[in-house]
Amino acid sequence: MRSRGLRPIVAALALGAVAMLSGCDSAAPGPGGEPIDLRAQQAGWVLEVRVPSSALLSIDAIDLRTTLTWTGPAAKASIWGSGMGPVTFQYAEVGGAGRQMGGAMTADCAQHEYAQGVPVAIPAGKGWLTEGSDPNLAFYQAWSNDPALHLPAGTWKLVVGTDGMLAPCDINAPTLKLSIPFVLTLR
Repeated sequence: MRSRGLRPIVAALALGAVAMLSGCDSAAPGPGGEPIDLRAQQAGWVLEVRVPSSALLSIDAIDLRTTLTWTGPAAKASIWGSGMGPVTFQYAEVGGAGRQMGGAMTADCAQHEYAQGVPVAIPAGKGWLTEGSDPNLAFYQAWSNDPALHLPAGTWKLVVGTDGMLAPCDINAPTLKLSIPFVLTLR
């Protein structure tokens, strides 16, 4: 009789423990952070950046969505600059190993044409410049070869910007210089 009386108590305790553990799992803090939705404008051009959260897990690919849109009065407009495109991406580790990537562009002068009111999706660019003695060289190589955008745990300052001319490859041409800085925390 005594053992039968303990079974319901043991079963109830076991179920309670499972419920508490399950509750702990569901209440465990996720990466958190506020969504990032930023915009910069100049001379009829609109650069927009969106990231679902300012705090992410370092194992997850960063869903960085960038668009460039011509909103001026003409049916189309062009930007001249690097054949890689007029939008640049820079990544700088705050503290830590001080790694910095991005900002690399080709020296050619290509024309990039945009139709009025049509947002053009720009994939997150990856590039880096360093010397052979840089202790982060292996990291830079692995990072640039990763088909997705990942950053190691820590705080990172990102800057998405434009670098182009609004007339055909003329040193005196007006320039398009938009800049959107923001910070991501990766755990």
